[in-house]
Amino acid sequence: MPRQQPAEPTELFPAEPVSRKRRSAPAPHDEAPRAGKPLRVKRRTDTVTLSFRVHTSMDELLTEACEVSGHGPKGVVEEAVHNYADALGIAAELPEDDPGFFEDMPHDFSGRLDRRADGTGENPDMVMVSVRLRPITRARAWHCCVITGQNSQTTLATLLNIYFHRIGVPQKRRGDVKGKSRRSG
Repeated sequence: MPRQQPAEPTELFPAEPVSRKRRSAPAPHDEAPRAGKPLRVKRRTDTVTLSFRVHTSMDELLTEACEVSGHGPKGVVEEAVHNYADALGIAAELPEDDPGFFEDMPHDFSGRLDRRADGTGENPDMVMVSVRLRPITRARAWHCCVITGQNSQTTLATLLNIYFHRIGVPQKRRGDVKGKSRRSG
């Protein structure tokens, strides 16, 4: 059977090159919206990252708290910060020029070099937790550190422990060996 020719001849190289501007120009606003999957729009996030180190046992408790509360780590940390800040009497709304929005979180660098026996590296028993929080939550966490006089790692461990107790996450004793706790004396 002989091959049929197309009805209209096609050009391999058109006479006028199509410019990129004309191809990618946005449609006028009066046209109907595009059908199908909507375009992804990159938006500015209104969150800040809060990173802190916790012991692996605290990380396990955080996982349990997520299961108990139904929130992710972000939700658990936000709830814990707000509960602790409310208990300390920190205002729920802060002015925009409040130092909690732009000051660095208090840190304690005294034990940084002796994290391992050889004095180098990081403590293998500590894990990094990073959550994206609303700026007001971060500002309230900063005020918690300033009021208590503790660094951010200690304050966040304290407020998480209090929150875990409040929602009923079973606390594990440090030094438990196969269900038996060690007691001195």
